Amino acid sequence: CALPISLAPPTVRGVLNQQGRMATIVETRLALGEPPSQPPSLVGVTVEQDGHLYILVVDEVREIVALDGTQKEIAPMDIGAIVNPN
Repeated sequence: CALPISLAPPTVRGVLNQQGRMATIVETRLALGEPPSQPPSLVGVTVEQDGHLYILVVDEVREIVALDGTQKEIAPMDIGAIVNPN
């Protein structure tokens, strides 16, 4: 069960203990300006960045690709939306 985080932005659902490490749960649809995901079709993708674990809540996974660290830019397959950095 995810634990909520006080004063966290709406995109952060909470934290979850994943094999002894705390992982921040991120609602990716909200981060992209879309309405929140609805169960039961939710998928959690665990990623590690700079030693921190994140669980990205997504609608589906189409492909898993291992990056070797030399690739600097990743072109999205089909994100279905234009992301505005503002």
